Amino acid sequence: MCQFQNCPPDPSRGLFLCYDYGVIERDVMTKLLEFADSSAISKISLDNDNNEVGISFTSKPDNFYLFECDDVSEFETKVNEVVNVKGSLGKFIASSRKDGTLTAV
Repeated sequence: MCQFQNCPPDPSRGLFLCYDYGVIERDVMTKLLEFADSSAISKISLDNDNNEVGISFTSKPDNFYLFECDDVSEFETKVNEVVNVKGSLGKFIASSRKDGTLTAV
């Protein structure tokens, strides 16, 4: 459980962290970022070992759409930058798909 919103871990993907503008917990292989303030993006899972990013939209928060990403760490850094400036995660994800940073699996 995260200390901010009591978010439970998702057993289908392992132990996650909750991201309420701060890292709470971390699994060795997968990281989960949760966004309470985004109108489009509910969660982003990051898997450095498999170069995968999962996106869960607020319209279907229990479904993850998987994407290949060549540099998951760099993608995470950019997500953090968008969050820190209170930017639009939805626009960022859309542009990442358009420019090829994220490729649908």
